Amino acid sequence: MKETGKQRGSSWLFSIGLHAAAPAGTLLLLAAIFAAWDLFPLGNKTLSWCDMSQQVVPLLGQLQDIAGGAGSLFYSLQNAGGMNFWGVFLFFLSSPFSWTVVLVEKADLMLWMNVLVALKIALCAWTSFVGFRRWLPRLGPALQALLGVLYAFGGFALLFYQNLMWLDVMALFPLLLLAFGRLCRGQPGAFLLALSGMLVLNFYLSYMVVAFLVLGFALYVYGMVPREERKALAGRMAAACLISASLTAPVWLPALLQYGRSARGGDLLAGLAQSPWLTNLATTLPLLLCTGLFGAFWLFFPWQDRRAGDISVRRVRFCLVLFLWMAVPLVLEPVNKMWHGGSYQAFPARYGYMTTLLGLLCAGWVVQESAVSCPLGKGSQPSAVFGGVLGVLSAGGTGAWLLAFHGEQLTAYVTTLWGNGSSLLCLLLFFGVVACAYGGLLWMGRHAWLGRRLFTLLFCVLTAVQCLFQGSVYLGAAAREDTSYREVMDMSGKIHEETFTRVKTLRKDFPVNWVGALGYNHLGHYTSLTASDTLSAMKKLGYSSYWMEVSSVGGTLLSDALFSQRYTLSSREDAVPFSETVYETGSYKLSRNRESLPLGLRLQGDLEPWATLPEGSRFQAQQQLYTLLGGEGELFTFYSPSSQEGVALSAGEGSVSLRRTEDGTCRITYRIPVQEPQTLYFDGFGQASTRLREAYNDAFTVQVNGTTVAESYPSQSHNGLLCLGTFQKEWVLVEVELHKDVSLRSFGVAGMDMAKLERVLQEAPAVEVQAAGDRFTTQVQAGEREWLYLSLPWDPGFTAKVNGREVPLCQVNDAFLALPLSPGTNNVELSFRPQGWEPGLGLLVLGAFLWGLYRWVCRWKKGEKLLSWWNQGALVCFTAGGILVAVLFYVFPLGVRLFFA
Repeated sequence: MKETGKQRGSSWLFSIGLHAAAPAGTLLLLAAIFAAWDLFPLGNKTLSWCDMSQQVVPLLGQLQDIAGGAGSLFYSLQNAGGMNFWGVFLFFLSSPFSWTVVLVEKADLMLWMNVLVALKIALCAWTSFVGFRRWLPRLGPALQALLGVLYAFGGFALLFYQNLMWLDVMALFPLLLLAFGRLCRGQPGAFLLALSGMLVLNFYLSYMVVAFLVLGFALYVYGMVPREERKALAGRMAAACLISASLTAPVWLPALLQYGRSARGGDLLAGLAQSPWLTNLATTLPLLLCTGLFGAFWLFFPWQDRRAGDISVRRVRFCLVLFLWMAVPLVLEPVNKMWHGGSYQAFPARYGYMTTLLGLLCAGWVVQESAVSCPLGKGSQPSAVFGGVLGVLSAGGTGAWLLAFHGEQLTAYVTTLWGNGSSLLCLLLFFGVVACAYGGLLWMGRHAWLGRRLFTLLFCVLTAVQCLFQGSVYLGAAAREDTSYREVMDMSGKIHEETFTRVKTLRKDFPVNWVGALGYNHLGHYTSLTASDTLSAMKKLGYSSYWMEVSSVGGTLLSDALFSQRYTLSSREDAVPFSETVYETGSYKLSRNRESLPLGLRLQGDLEPWATLPEGSRFQAQQQLYTLLGGEGELFTFYSPSSQEGVALSAGEGSVSLRRTEDGTCRITYRIPVQEPQTLYFDGFGQASTRLREAYNDAFTVQVNGTTVAESYPSQSHNGLLCLGTFQKEWVLVEVELHKDVSLRSFGVAGMDMAKLERVLQEAPAVEVQAAGDRFTTQVQAGEREWLYLSLPWDPGFTAKVNGREVPLCQVNDAFLALPLSPGTNNVELSFRPQGWEPGLGLLVLGAFLWGLYRWVCRWKKGEKLLSWWNQGALVCFTAGGILVAVLFYVFPLGVRLFFA
């Protein structure tokens, strides 16, 4: 009988309803959490904190500018003085959800994060539901939807949602596994698309996806696939992977090259040897503890052979094996580090969504076996009803009690980014109660003591209780006002200059990326892609930085002028010398600085003296800038201590050692007679590194004429040159209190001659350069052996043309660029394309050709021999690859820790 239009419509509605259940349930639970914790759109607070506030929100603000035509996806002057933005886009912004920022005002982005987090978590619920529909067909739509909700409210999403782009990878992972199933059935197209999507959505996490696929496929081939089918499957897998890699080459190749130039890195062997045996269990275990079902399914797992229903015992055991493989790094720190490429600073289980989904597949099979044992249309035993309700009430009561009386200990993660012993104990208590409640339901279901509907209802309510509790711990407790962000964003659009300018900050009053979010060009930047050359050079020039963050705090009036920092954004109460205020809010003000140079500068002669910045004293690096501008003589006067109280100071070659010799106050005093105008600076600097905290941090308290200028200097937020003020015709008393023994490369007080500074800036051979996205142009008159110096960080992606002819680019002052000029008029054009972009496009075309070729060979009658060779080689490669991943990720790090610690 043919299906009527009405029947087809009803079928479609039913299908839509089924697929909407998991995301709708997730959104309903999130709505309850948002309402309870005053989170937008049901309140006025944001759940944005940590890296979401420091990186995601401001970078989305920059993407909003790009979408409005005010920038380029390839290059950004709003970050690190100018940097390759393509890798940043691929690390943080390549999700389709990112483009929704065009729908809201920039000042509302903090609140918009609530919406994006909710939508992405709901998407995770839907994609996993689609997977569970396929993997657990006898479970029933309601319980399949509940498993989807459990995946969405898993520890990975709740702990790591601040990295918004990771939720896209989490959402796509179930579809990748589904697509792998299609590949096993001879249809590799879906897998190719899913894997390509992973690579495009987040280049960094896809490294872990590839490692998982290689290891998992090797185990699958030898553990699940008949011998006669292994080669053909390996061939399809290899073809799909290689073609996917080729098609996505414009993504991963430039991103990989940019990552290689970043300051991210270190000594792998030393890092593994010095790591503890165990991870920070209070932070990693919650990725499992957020799902109480993980504590219950072990009792009912098919350890012995028996009828397994739609999913064989063999297959569910294979899922358990993979789950255990992915659970090991949650416990063993050397293995965990290798999964993160050798090092990480926070978010210590970025593969955790894989562990969660594999665990839910195992647990879901157990739930399915219990659910099908529950009688349909029959009542439940009163004792079983009582036990089930008691379990749910116990879970709810325990959660309410913990939140009410142990909320501060329980929510330690959202204030410190790490769990602690107290928070772990609280989570273990709740996990134990919920696990017992789930275990009771599964037990009663297995023995047919509960009817199917009541079993499902109790399972649903228990799941809701767990999700509401965990959501309150990790989402609700993170709720905060966005007042500071809104005040800073109010500074947007207040600069109206036709020439190139940058904006400086006096102190770190807010995250460095917020200045870029305002739409202003800035020296500051914080992501894992900050170039190592830039970070090192800025440290040498006296600007504050730590880890992968570089800022515009510090420096001198000279370097600020050379870097075109015409404006300063500061707290309202801060005095900004040699400037006038152009705009202010309740907390911040924007000031226009008196002295600033354009982006370009003409140099004459040999570039060799300017190739690198001097090591050691940062005042010497500033002196080199002065000479570069054409200054004569010494710009700085260096002052010796007038007295030392309880301090032993000794200077060696390239280092200064300061040692406390008394238990009380240890002080170095400078009494400086200043006649002509001088700006005084103090420095205490060791060496350029990417450590979070230096050994010499918090070594000094500095006072000027009895007023404290800095306490605990240098610090994480301010370790650049410390400006002490501008003086003339007076004695200046500088007192430096030493808090601990330190060894430094740059130390002391120096005075900058303001007359010389003003003269060199006025006479500097400056060149105005027009900047438009990823293109820079200028026209300059030059003589013999002259160069155009640009205060742009050097990058291999730049191409320079002078009068239509390509010219080489040189690296100057460690990190900046210069290009040769010809005598006469020079029409200069500088353009940028990410390194690896053109080869990536070539590989993309090759990938499209190879996909067509592969499909043709598969259909070609004479292609069997060719495919046979390919399949044989693919199986060998995957076998070797699986062994290699197992050794590198598990055996090698444990061996290093054992034998080299």
